[in-house]
Amino acid sequence: MLSELGYKRLIIDSDVIHTIVNNNLLMDELICFSNIGQINILGASGDLKDVVKRSGGYCLPQPNNSTYDTTLESVQNDNYNSRINRLCSDLENVRNDVLHLKSANKAVLVDLAKTVYKMDYKAYQKKLDCGLRLVYHAMESCPFQCIYCFANYNHQTPTTILLDAHERLRSDLQDSHLKNLIQSGFPIHLGSISDLASKVALNFNLLPNALEELSKVNANIFIGTKSIHISDSFVLDLLKSFPGKIVITFSYTSLSALESNLPYSSETFPQNMLQKITNEGIRLVLLYRPIIPGMNDNPEQIESTITSAKKIGINQIGFGFAKFHVKILDQIKKRFEKEYDYFKSVCTDKIDDNFYPPKDYRERLAANIKKICNMHEIQYFYLCQSFLESNFYQDMTSPCICSTEYWQ
Repeated sequence: MLSELGYKRLIIDSDVIHTIVNNNLLMDELICFSNIGQINILGASGDLKDVVKRSGGYCLPQPNNSTYDTTLESVQNDNYNSRINRLCSDLENVRNDVLHLKSANKAVLVDLAKTVYKMDYKAYQKKLDCGLRLVYHAMESCPFQCIYCFANYNHQTPTTILLDAHERLRSDLQDSHLKNLIQSGFPIHLGSISDLASKVALNFNLLPNALEELSKVNANIFIGTKSIHISDSFVLDLLKSFPGKIVITFSYTSLSALESNLPYSSETFPQNMLQKITNEGIRLVLLYRPIIPGMNDNPEQIESTITSAKKIGINQIGFGFAKFHVKILDQIKKRFEKEYDYFKSVCTDKIDDNFYPPKDYRERLAANIKKICNMHEIQYFYLCQSFLESNFYQDMTSPCICSTEYWQ
């Protein structure tokens, strides 16, 4: 239920009012929310006039330039709608307190190389040290707001849901360029700057709606999440019924002090929850990243995570060291000065616009990781690490899940 998600304020774009009104369940949830929180409309209130009035909310004119880019580098910008800022200025934690419902007015399935970075794929791979190409977004932000996250562009923006994202996805899947990439084996990543297994995303059926559309194409799909709700029974039933190839990548770091909004304490590996996934025969890959010097890089700690993962049927782990884009660091500095000072002190290697831990540190720890993984006979790979001239990429025992090779 919307009223149980913990938000204090709701912002609704007028162009999704018809979607809400035509959904009896969602309309009932909105009426319930109006008794405990404030509802605001960007544009004309239309059929929601009564619930807005009951909640003590406002209607603000919809600006002409309301479109907001939301993929990777673009989400690092601060040019968020000033009218939304006005509605949120009195709140301490906007991401936790405000939910924004809007329409998908841009493509939700994109080729990062072509659409976002406007580069040839090989040049894109070299610049970003990443093979990820196709991403799907049904949200414009992640509710977990982990301090270190590459999507940590501005915590003072609401959690944003694209209510009709699946309808836009249906249209995007007709694009000939995207069709060719899917047929060539490039996987579609559900997540990236959001988490479709988060409680708020599942409340709006973002994951089921996406999978229903994707079931119509022969696509390789991986769902990136940190949410233990990925193991809820109705989600598992959904995943088991999916006709195509599907993999869950679960990110775990043990950095509980930097992940205050997760639905569980990451101090302890959620072994019992994740075992529900592997027990159902659903492929689960663990991502242990970001590794931050002095915080979660103890080899004994890493080995303990590896053994716990293997015990529940995980046979592949992806590792990644901290990677801070300069714009992300600027945003961290604004709200988390102590953490910013620490990150700057331990991530001193600048490669392009990103800061990493020193290369010799990364190579020493990578050697330990290789030894531990080989000893426990578990496959491993690295994600976006810019090891430059080192041979650690050649030493990987499996390809990264972003690559077409993984799915062959």
